[in-house]
Amino acid sequence: MTYIYRLDTINGQSDFSRFDFILNVEYDYTIFNYSSGNSSLVGQYNYVDHEYSLEFQIVPKKKGLYLLFHSSRLYGTGSDMDFDGKCANVDVAAVVEVNGRASNNVDFILDSPDESTHVYWEKKDEKFFDAGGYCFYVKE
Repeated sequence: MTYIYRLDTINGQSDFSRFDFILNVEYDYTIFNYSSGNSSLVGQYNYVDHEYSLEFQIVPKKKGLYLLFHSSRLYGTGSDMDFDGKCANVDVAAVVEVNGRASNNVDFILDSPDESTHVYWEKKDEKFFDAGGYCFYVKE
């Protein structure tokens, strides 16, 4: 799943209405709207040569400060992942890397007026980099 949270406000939700998406037809990925008002991209990563991948493009419609996260939950049934000792029907967690764990603008988190988001900076290894974190500004 992919989330984009708005950081320049208090209690910013994952809101994909602020973006247009260009989804690659080679990937099974689509926008899902939750009853809470949040939204995310959901689907499956492609598995080729022992590596999972995902590609899509976003086109911002509104300015702001944003935090993008990717998450992954590989299930024992239906995934193509194979390794010694793999147990049937047991969830397998995965770390998602963006740009090889480059800074990905992690310090932009500190620009958010919502101090509850600062935990992503304080525990950046597990809460930001392991979750495919990427911060960015959109300016008109």
